[in-house]
Amino acid sequence: MASLYLAVGIALLSAVSAQLRFTAVKPFPGHGGRTGRQLSPSCGRVQSGGQDDVVGGEPVLDGDWPWMVLLGERLGGRRVWTCGGTLLSARTVLTAAHCVSGRQPAALTARLGEFDTSRDDDGPHVDAAVATITVHPGYRGAARHDDIALLRLSRPVALGARVQPACLPPAGADHTGRTARVAGWGLTEFNGQSAAVLQEAALTVTDINRCEQTYRTQLNFFTRRYPGGFGGTKLCAAGDEKASCEGDSGGPLTTPGADGRQQVIGVVSTGFGCGVAGFPGIYTKVSQYISWIMQNAV
Repeated sequence: MASLYLAVGIALLSAVSAQLRFTAVKPFPGHGGRTGRQLSPSCGRVQSGGQDDVVGGEPVLDGDWPWMVLLGERLGGRRVWTCGGTLLSARTVLTAAHCVSGRQPAALTARLGEFDTSRDDDGPHVDAAVATITVHPGYRGAARHDDIALLRLSRPVALGARVQPACLPPAGADHTGRTARVAGWGLTEFNGQSAAVLQEAALTVTDINRCEQTYRTQLNFFTRRYPGGFGGTKLCAAGDEKASCEGDSGGPLTTPGADGRQQVIGVVSTGFGCGVAGFPGIYTKVSQYISWIMQNAV
């Protein structure tokens, strides 16, 4: 039986070699306005000059994910990279509650502008200390309801080509059927090795009711993680043998708004196995938390 994952990376599970398929991600006009309320006027813009095409489970171009945050935690005297996050402003990082609940801010580091964790000559990155952790009050640990948190950095980070915030979606926006992207440095295959270079994959946001019914077939998993059901605060996304996988919890699922700027619509939360057929990845639905984010961000 496939095992439960808590996810930050991109998995490409394939028994045979397959041709890589490039999927152009285009703005979608009918999902609730341009960008909604924002924490940064420069949000959602890629300045790297990279391409718009997406390759599932393939390395991205350096600078294509300037809002991507790598979260580190000091454990046993050394720093371990444990989760992902999304920069929303020069001092605010969005992540999953299960990544930071119960942690001390002083033990956490947010790295921005990273691309290849195995090299120091791949361009400058910024390590920022975490000043405060704000976990959603509805989060309850083992249950994954309200799996969302905000980190306030100890100082504003300088914005540039490699460091830019993502936009927020309009409150209540529904992205069912949209093509979206997920990225991270997590496992490149289930129970495999972490990727040194940032990876991404194209996924499709699936029907939430169908997703919930699928997970109800795994009763032990579902009742433990989602007592009472998804409750309208989750988003599911899946691709052809591609999914977020172990290591990249808290990372962003993004899609372009009608103005072309990238919006973070999901926070990697959990799922069943890793790219298991019929079981989409489960994300915290950001559009349901816009008021809470605006009240608690800086």
